[in-house]
Amino acid sequence: MTTRPTNEPAARLYEAILHLRRLGHRVEKSEGRRGRHRLDGAEITDAALLELAMTRVRRAARVSYSDQAGRTAAGRDTATVGWRP
Repeated sequence: MTTRPTNEPAARLYEAILHLRRLGHRVEKSEGRRGRHRLDGAEITDAALLELAMTRVRRAARVSYSDQAGRTAAGRDTATVGWRP
């Protein structure tokens, strides 16, 4: 059985915070509360912060090129084609 390094969860959380900051969010450590941060002024758990960052990563990976936005796999336009860059 393999074991994870002890710093792995902290590194993932740090990467998630950096990713959300790059997207323009304000992420701060919540004072006096362990395992919590403030995201744009609202308190959020570390687990929720990681999940939110991973959702953003998956969404960005789904549409990798701007010319693919708003198209189905078959190449048809979707209803949101005008909303995307």
